[in-house]
Amino acid sequence: MIRRNHVAVVTAVAVMFAGGLMVWSQEKKQDKAKDLDKIPKQVMDALKAKFPKAEIRKWTKEKEGDDVVYDIEFKENGRACEADIREDGTYINYEKAVAAKDLPVAVTKAIDAKFPKATLKEIMEETEVKGKDERLSAYEVVLVAADKKTVEIRLSPDGKILEEEVLGTTQDNKPESATAGAGHEFLKRFVGEWDCESEAFIEPDKPMKSKAKMTGHMIGNFWAVVVVNGDMLGQPYNGQGTFGFDSQKKRFIGTWADSMTDFLWRYDGVVEGDKLVLDSEGPIPGEPGKMIKSRDTWEFKGKDQVVLTGEVQGPDGKMVPMMKATCTRKK
Repeated sequence: MIRRNHVAVVTAVAVMFAGGLMVWSQEKKQDKAKDLDKIPKQVMDALKAKFPKAEIRKWTKEKEGDDVVYDIEFKENGRACEADIREDGTYINYEKAVAAKDLPVAVTKAIDAKFPKATLKEIMEETEVKGKDERLSAYEVVLVAADKKTVEIRLSPDGKILEEEVLGTTQDNKPESATAGAGHEFLKRFVGEWDCESEAFIEPDKPMKSKAKMTGHMIGNFWAVVVVNGDMLGQPYNGQGTFGFDSQKKRFIGTWADSMTDFLWRYDGVVEGDKLVLDSEGPIPGEPGKMIKSRDTWEFKGKDQVVLTGEVQGPDGKMVPMMKATCTRKK
């Protein structure tokens, strides 16, 4: 059984202000036909059942919430395909390459209206899988627009644009350079100087209060750096987090290091409205080799206040609040 006191201390220390933001969702990229024996049998069986002639080009293993998901890129009969399969062998979705002439009229019209004279570079037809039910869910299109920007869009079968991301810019024969998107723009909310007050719920009815200063700045347009200086549990506390957005995975990522532990936290998460929700995993003090899941939610309440709530997973699998910090922008 988890010792609440120990968990609260590590959460308050490691999660403070940068949150214990998500850990261990670090993926491992594998080369074509390399280490295929590391893909679970259930996953391979599921892939071969639906795509018997699949030739795997590369695969990745990722943590998505409570699920371990294998993203497999492959070809079948020369056709590019991709599948997201949970480690128990159940599908989330799969994609197949299609030609521009095979797109629904509504999708073609939507692309032409938003990106006239664009060159379509890649088109994938996405099928969502829920149990035995499958449905055509979207089309993912990578195109080069008239202004030379490379854009990835996701459209519903009836032509509604669901997502849009600028991947880079092509000038004549020059290579593409990365361009900031909506995910990176969200991170700019951290920029500035903040006064923070926090409560750590080591004992539910006796919250321990602390104060700190937080500053945030951007490295270029892609990375937010947060620096915290203050006190924690009666001791000086210094920490630094680096947060980014992976435009390929469509996930928020980052790291956190501080003066009270030698553990480097690794982050993975998503944005839900004005909330940045980050999952992680870290060590339990006093229990060598054991890890515990945690979740930090940064909720921006307007442009001048952000509230961080830190939680850890309890014995029943539910997330339990362990700390709360309110940061107000200095005028």
